[in-house]
This record gives sequence, structure tokens and C-alpha cells, in this order.
Amino acid sequence: PYDHQKLQTSLKQGVEHVSGAVAWRMVIDPRTRFSYPRLTRHPNVRVVEKVNAILARRHGQLSLAALECKATLYTATHPAAGSLGDYDA
Repeated sequence: PYDHQKLQTSLKQGVEHVSGAVAWRMVIDPRTRFSYPRLTRHPNVRVVEKVNAILARRHGQLSLAALECKATLYTATHPAAGSLGDYDA
């Protein structure tokens, strides 16, 4: 439940890219500045829902891992403490 709460943030919407009947955009987590794609249009709405659920889950996993690294600022003394753990490289 706590990890779910950590993922509750407004994502910045990137520019929509259209290719025929399909479109997508990058969404950016403002805390990590990680961008990840989301479908915005597809002829089959169910495809949009399923694909976006998978993409959101993966984006969330990356953000959580990076935020865990960032939290080491308070608990670790190594040089990378408080960084995004090279997830932003």
C-alpha cells in the first residue's frame, strides 16, 4: 500500500505522436524525470487499456526503484547516496 501511495503523482504529458489510427505520448514523472510511453489512440479501446496498464506498471517499477535509491540520502554514506541510482543515466 505504501508503494502505491508513492506512485500517486500527476504525470507531465508529452507531445502526442500520431501514426494513422494509432497515437502515443511520453509521460514524465516529475520527481525522477523518467519518461515512459502511453498509448493515446488505437482502434480498439481495450488494447489501449491493456497496453497502458502494462506500461504504467513498468514505469512505476522504475520510479519506485529510483526513489528507493534517492532515499539512501538519509541512511547511507556512500558517494551515490541520494542519487537515482543510475536509473537516470
